Parts: sequence; structure tokens; C-alpha cells
Amino acid sequence: MAVATTLNFSTAASAATVTECQTLITNLNIATNGTTFLSRSADRDHSNLIAKLAAAADKIDHNKLVDASMKLDDYSSKVTALLESRKPKIDPSDANELLAGAGEASTCVADLIAQAAE
Repeated sequence: MAVATTLNFSTAASAATVTECQTLITNLNIATNGTTFLSRSADRDHSNLIAKLAAAADKIDHNKLVDASMKLDDYSSKVTALLESRKPKIDPSDANELLAGAGEASTCVADLIAQAAE
């Protein structure tokens, strides 16, 4: 994934603003667009992942942070399922990059949830 290697998913030490979380999701979207899918359903798998990211970003915009977190979890689960299928449907190095980015975005949203609870 040539695109993802130039991306920096990390923002500040504690990504705790809506803008930072949206930036992480945007970077993850760019990385997803550069991912190599290995199955006949590549277009559908790609579209499914992009839709999950769009939904997460929309939920953040509407201050539905728990829902955004769930969408990012859905994204990670789908990437994992594509990777762990009997015959992997996604390039393993791409999958690892996507999972790392999704983890950072999830942590950012969790920080927002914690701030909202204070």
C-alpha cells in the first residue's frame, strides 16, 4: 500500500478533538482506497469499508459518539474477517495498516466520549 506508508495516523499524544478524530478517519479512508483487495468481491468489500467510515464520521458530526465508536468497531471487524477468511481477501500488510489506523481513530473517539462524560 504505497499511499498508506506516507500517511501518519497519529495526531497529538491525546487526540481528543472532533477535528483530530475526523482527520484520523479521513486518513483511514485514504488508506482504505489504496488497499489491495484479493477477491472477486473486491469492489463490494471496498465500498462496505468506506461506508462504515463515512457513517462513523457522520455520527461524530452529529455528536453520536458511541454510535461512531460502534461503526469503527464494525470497520475493524470487517477488515479482520477479510484477513482471516480461509483465503485472505485483503493484503495482510494493508490489513495491518488499516487495523492500526482504526485503532487510533477508535481511541480518539473514546477520548471524546470520556470528555463528554466529565
